[in-house]
Amino acid sequence: MSRLASREEVDWVQRQPVVGSPGLTKLRVSLVKAGLTPVKLTLEDRGETVSFGLLRSAGLQELDREHMLRLLISALRRAGFEVGYVEVGTTQINNAVVAGSTLTGPLAEICAIGPPPVGP
Repeated sequence: MSRLASREEVDWVQRQPVVGSPGLTKLRVSLVKAGLTPVKLTLEDRGETVSFGLLRSAGLQELDREHMLRLLISALRRAGFEVGYVEVGTTQINNAVVAGSTLTGPLAEICAIGPPPVGP
């Protein structure tokens, strides 16, 4: 969705744990722990994507786009979403807001067998 990932980025993503199965409540908790307050989390496209609008805490406002994206990917993986640079896309990152969407699972799996079930 956002761009192709480098070998280093793929290796980094693989080191981030995926905890359990994906769920929106788990995602809200994971994002808040990371310092991102969910304003909008919406499951869309027959469960293939989650769109998000997040407020950045004061402590995160200095992070650049790359570090913000890494923080977001880590939070998603801790909430059970097996995603990385290819699946996560941002439409807005500024000092106050992070907005965009993510596939609910690996792109290849969604294409082959459909999206994973996402809990409430």
